Amino acid sequence: MNLLFRNKSFTLLFFGSLVSEIGSTLCAFAVGLYILETTGSALSMSVFLAVATGVRILVTPIVGPLVDKWNRVKIIYMTDYIRGAVYLVGGVYLITGPSQTGIIVILYIVTILSTMNGALFSPAVASAVPEIVGHEDLQKANGANSIVGSVQQIIGVLLGAIAYMFFGLMWILIINAVSFFFSAISEMFITTPYKNETLAMHKNGKAPDDKTFSAAVQYVLHQKGLLILLVLILFINFAITPLFNIGIPYLFKVQLQRTALELSYITIVFSLAMLLGGSIISVIQIKSTNNTIKRGISFFTLGFVIIAILVFLLLQGIITYPWFFGLILATNGLLGVMIIFINVPIQTNMITAIEPSFRGRVVSITGALSTLAIPFAQLLGGWVLDTFGIVTLAVVCALLIMIPAIFFVMNRQIKVMFDDIDHQTKLPDEPQLVSE
Repeated sequence: MNLLFRNKSFTLLFFGSLVSEIGSTLCAFAVGLYILETTGSALSMSVFLAVATGVRILVTPIVGPLVDKWNRVKIIYMTDYIRGAVYLVGGVYLITGPSQTGIIVILYIVTILSTMNGALFSPAVASAVPEIVGHEDLQKANGANSIVGSVQQIIGVLLGAIAYMFFGLMWILIINAVSFFFSAISEMFITTPYKNETLAMHKNGKAPDDKTFSAAVQYVLHQKGLLILLVLILFINFAITPLFNIGIPYLFKVQLQRTALELSYITIVFSLAMLLGGSIISVIQIKSTNNTIKRGISFFTLGFVIIAILVFLLLQGIITYPWFFGLILATNGLLGVMIIFINVPIQTNMITAIEPSFRGRVVSITGALSTLAIPFAQLLGGWVLDTFGIVTLAVVCALLIMIPAIFFVMNRQIKVMFDDIDHQTKLPDEPQLVSE
């Protein structure tokens, strides 16, 4: 890990992303609470979240090819500059004292514009990391980058709760703008010394000339097990999103009348566990991607079912709130570690296996497909919550997540795909043995 951070460009990317993502998390947490408390409706909050996710999916066919055509480092810092400007304008607008409707409208506009730039930023970062650190250090880099996600949640959510209680949305948007400007300045000095590095699995293949989005779609469809994997991830996202993104905030803020700071502890514990998981996975050698992901998704499903049971027991009066709060924090810790042992192996092996000339588009496609169910899940979750209540939502989500988890563990095509990637990436130069 220490050797990785001696790479100046990776360090700049790491800390630049960390600062801007903390600002984004702070802002998203506060804005979500504002809409929930202002409208008093879980459906209104779910519509806001669904719009942000839907915009990201819709712009994917446009931004994917751009990542493969344009300089990826320039994309990274230019999108941060643009997002900084968007949040700054939004903050300045709030100074004028608009109506409640005007505030909600500007929050939608800021979120949509920021999401469009984020849809370009994320695949650019994922595609640039191998060019910055080289394939040999890619797993360590992805493990370290998972720490960004953990720390951003810990600090961002905590600061978001404090800022929401003591400051206005105006200052939250302005702070977010400053964080993006700071990140963009640091990212301008990133270099890509491994840009022309090619793995053995790509050396014998000619880089395709077709730079269209449709060519990347065909590329994805012809990868064994990849489409099945994406469908399963889509189904998992559909199952977990309503309870985590809408149900738990609604439970704490509306039904239990708890503070924003208390709600933030749920996310903070989850993020601390992700931090632990990222630190572990960045220094260990994964021998089998398939087995690592299987164990991770099995324990993740178990933890999710436990949370659904705890919600049911609390609202039925079987356990008290202190017991519920302590147990849900512990279970969230398990989920945080397990999500790292699912995401990092998938990301590392898939990025490595993708032909470099397709990398930006394929990352955009897989990211969009894996989140395709989220806006629908958010809308459905908001409706179920308003109509039937949190207990029904928790039970339905717990049952749904068992389906893709069981299928993932049993599907052979996914196993073959990851075993093949493990072999090609870990033994790239070793000659094939010929049986006598």
